[in-house]
Amino acid sequence: MNSETHYKIADAVAALDAAFPFNTQDDWDNSGLLVGDAEAELTGILLTLDITEATVAEAVSRGLNLVVSHHPLMFSGLRRLTGQTAEQRTIAAAIRHGIALCAVHTPADKSQRGTSALLAQNIGLVDTQILVPDDENHGYGIVGRLPKTLTAAAFLHLLKQTLGVGSIRYNASCENIRRVAICTGSGSSFIGKALAAHADAYVTADIKYHQFDLAQGQMLVADIGHYESEVLVKELFYSAITEKLTNFAPCLAESCANPVKYY
Repeated sequence: MNSETHYKIADAVAALDAAFPFNTQDDWDNSGLLVGDAEAELTGILLTLDITEATVAEAVSRGLNLVVSHHPLMFSGLRRLTGQTAEQRTIAAAIRHGIALCAVHTPADKSQRGTSALLAQNIGLVDTQILVPDDENHGYGIVGRLPKTLTAAAFLHLLKQTLGVGSIRYNASCENIRRVAICTGSGSSFIGKALAAHADAYVTADIKYHQFDLAQGQMLVADIGHYESEVLVKELFYSAITEKLTNFAPCLAESCANPVKYY
């Protein structure tokens, strides 16, 4: 940060709100500033997918007093703060060290410049539109087309290369892929929407066993993993903040790790 430029935590939160309006969040969500003094001077920002004890410790060690995550640490009210759970310990550590916590969850999922749009851009989809719109500007998922038709194997290889994943769960359907629907995170409830959009393939995460049968013979369904589908959200937050806060570079969390391991 430029030594002559002084920002408050509220300035970074406002930059995120401008890019991904918090008032578009779902009723069950908890996006926005969760912990901390909005009027405190901003010393630095750590961007992460999840807020954990490790990310708060990293922020402390790097002298950063705002952690911005995709997933909220708290979805419901806390009845006690005794350090008995990882959530309680993380909040207590943040308060103890003066670390503010901000989450941008469903507003980033539902934005036209959000998580699904970024993945669609990275795999080269064109002529995109919202898969499950709330209105013309917000909604879950993206549907578009590839510049050229790919075989199922070539499409799965494209996903693995783009995301850097070792494995993808999928059903054996639809050998020629051109029209693709995407919903990052837990998008199994939108399999029917992807079918209705005439997608040849639907890319999402957290698909249950029997849900792979819902599109059998009609559409390839690829489960790329929850973490893998959303970890790029840090890039979105970086762009949103640097657009508004000049001469300021947020840090990407080195402690941001996939809690799911593969053997």
